[in-house]
Amino acid sequence: MKIGFVGAGRIGSTTAFSALHSLDITELVLLDIKCNLAQGEALDLEHAANVLGKNVKVTSTCNYSDLEGALITVISAGKARTADMDRRNLLSENVHIVSETAKRVAEANPNGMILQVTNPVDILTYIAYKQSGLERNKVFGMSGVLDTARLQALGFEGMILGHHGEKMVPTTRLNHEDLEKVRYASLPVITLKGSTHYAPAAAIAKMLNAITRNTKEVMPCSCILDGEYGLSGLALGVPAMIGSKGIEKIIEFELDSEQEKMLSESAAFIKNIIQGLNS
Repeated sequence: MKIGFVGAGRIGSTTAFSALHSLDITELVLLDIKCNLAQGEALDLEHAANVLGKNVKVTSTCNYSDLEGALITVISAGKARTADMDRRNLLSENVHIVSETAKRVAEANPNGMILQVTNPVDILTYIAYKQSGLERNKVFGMSGVLDTARLQALGFEGMILGHHGEKMVPTTRLNHEDLEKVRYASLPVITLKGSTHYAPAAAIAKMLNAITRNTKEVMPCSCILDGEYGLSGLALGVPAMIGSKGIEKIIEFELDSEQEKMLSESAAFIKNIIQGLNS
């Protein structure tokens, strides 16, 4: 089983290391425009595979053709967020990167799936879907697994739906102060060490585990909607059953009136940005 990574930076390489530890795979492919970076990470991972006793081929490349045959490709390529930025500040630069990347990944590997990680993830998941031409169950984004982990790390129950950012929707009632803590849980990490990568990598690895082992686990992720929750024409964080075919089923939770309002506002926020890109 082969998994591809476009972007060999901190998130891509840390996720590849997590995958090496936890998944039953035969090959990892790291692609980056910085060929030396991809090569260095691949060599390090190859050595790690031997330490772990794993018979895994680790390939570095600058050529998308090497992604052919991958079950799924994780896209984390793009500009990273800094402490003085929100995720939307990344849009103008990253939309071009992800548009081209998704198109080339699909051309090289039309039978594979795409897991979009680059921020702003909901908008770029939809861009990746449109540019790749893949079926909607095969293109999805990592957001809710990470946001839910941060919610629970702060001592709350439930999960996070909606926008990966200030318009997120908790399934548990939070007062304004607690909701702000969840919304901005990553900022102390970014301020102190420059980036988050262990928690995102663990969240991505959890999703990859569900795909490679066909666990059909239900977890929140950014899905292309076509009528679910009364929404369409965007990607938004909702509960989904994940298995070997990708998004095998979108689960429509019963939400209370306040949660429905928040989810609608979250969707409108994302759609407005998408429409702005098309104008």
